[in-house]
Order: sequence, then C-alpha cells, then structure tokens
Amino acid sequence: YLSRQVELGRLRPHDVRSSARAFVGMLVPQAAGRIFLPALREDGLTDKEHIDTAVGIFLEGLRPER
Repeated sequence: YLSRQVELGRLRPHDVRSSARAFVGMLVPQAAGRIFLPALREDGLTDKEHIDTAVGIFLEGLRPER
C-alpha cells in the first residue's frame, strides 16, 4: 500500500519498510498501555482519538513537498 502511494505521488519517496514499522509502532502503545500502564487508561484518550492523531502525524510527515 505505502509503495503504491509513493508511486502515485501521494507520499514522498522513502523506505516503506521503515515507515510500515513506524506506523505500527505508533499504534502499539495505545493497546499495550491499556494492559500494562494504568496511567495511560486514566488520561481518557480513546482508541479513535489516538488512531486519528497517529494517522495525521504519519501522513503529514510523509506528505510530499509542494
């Protein structure tokens, strides 16, 4: 998916293996935090809020320069 987005010019050229790992790494803390870090549950951040923010950060960082 990421390679295709680079081909289409929607994402800047980069090593998509690393970006895929980075993206997964942005999501894991929310899931693991609910289990292992009670303080992360207590702040009230919902999964949807976290995912929306993580996706925005990820896509803005890979947006091609115009």
